[in-house]
Amino acid sequence: MFCSIKKNSKNNRYSFYLCDRQRDKESGKIKCSDKYIMSLQKEEIIKLTDEEVKNKIEDSCIKKGISLFNIDYIINKYNELKNSVVISDNAPLQEEELKSNVVIKNNITLQTDNIEIVKAEAIENIEPDYKTVIMFDVKQEYSNNLKQALKFEKFFGRIYDVQKNTFEVEKEELEKIYSKRESIEKAIQYILSEKKEVDLINYRFEELNSNLRLVQDIYIRCYDKMPGSELWLVGCGYIEEIDNIDRLIMAYGGNKVFDNWNELKEEYNLDDNKFYIDKEENGFKEIDLYRTSTLEVNKDDITGTLIKIMFNQGSEVGYSLADFIDIKFNGSDLTLQIEHFIDWINNKPVFNYKVDIEGLKQFKEQLYKYDNLR
Repeated sequence: MFCSIKKNSKNNRYSFYLCDRQRDKESGKIKCSDKYIMSLQKEEIIKLTDEEVKNKIEDSCIKKGISLFNIDYIINKYNELKNSVVISDNAPLQEEELKSNVVIKNNITLQTDNIEIVKAEAIENIEPDYKTVIMFDVKQEYSNNLKQALKFEKFFGRIYDVQKNTFEVEKEELEKIYSKRESIEKAIQYILSEKKEVDLINYRFEELNSNLRLVQDIYIRCYDKMPGSELWLVGCGYIEEIDNIDRLIMAYGGNKVFDNWNELKEEYNLDDNKFYIDKEENGFKEIDLYRTSTLEVNKDDITGTLIKIMFNQGSEVGYSLADFIDIKFNGSDLTLQIEHFIDWINNKPVFNYKVDIEGLKQFKEQLYKYDNLR
């Protein structure tokens, strides 16, 4: 990981990029990924204090989802640039000097000897927002975990007079990293498999000419990058969270879900021709496939829809100890995760990145970083 700078000679504007290089084991080529951080005018470099520049760098990294552990690369490169600019205020740096470490030019993929640019997110004068890509540094994470583990081992080793050696601690932390990769991959596979079932159910709704749809709301936690999803049944005046896709009982589908479906039909007075949601201890809720309603649900923004309902005069709002906002609306009990609420209000990911299925697939491509530790 290192920082490079690109200068625009026309307006004396300096753009900073955080660069990552990984050598492909099979081809031997170096794969490059460069992330645009920010730009500074020459006047800003001369006038701004070091603290002001540091704050600008930190704000930009946070906005782009870049770990603050990497800001030293940017600060060091900025200091090199500042020294050159201040010393030669009337003689700007030559453009070629700044381009020596740059691998992006006019947003075109370049090919040089043994170097292949496979991903370049930097676009001149355009700052991609946090939704563009979710990046994470596995080597940095492992290094931080290892340092912390060695500190704990040294501390508790003195107390209990039993201390693991560095090799043993390194092995344990590596196993934790590999286990995390496996957990992330399993979560992604589950969501992709769930998406196929969601598509199948929506296809059945379309066949029945119903406006009901099952929405898969996908998110990735900012802290540990673990993916997850929520299922919502929306349309026809409904907005119901489904904790498991098997809770949906399509017409003549009860026998596929319950071995004792005939007994349940008799106990709860159910009809094979109708569609139900299994509410477990609360029994079965009948869903009208063709109900008309003025309730508008944005399938691309379930959180936003819930927030609008929450502020509706006809709703009753409460708070549970499980960090959920409870909303009672038109006879339905809805829940909104406070984490989703905070992210939506701030319009930036404090707790969770919201992604679609394609974004999840792109996120999966970054799992190769775990393999590089082997």
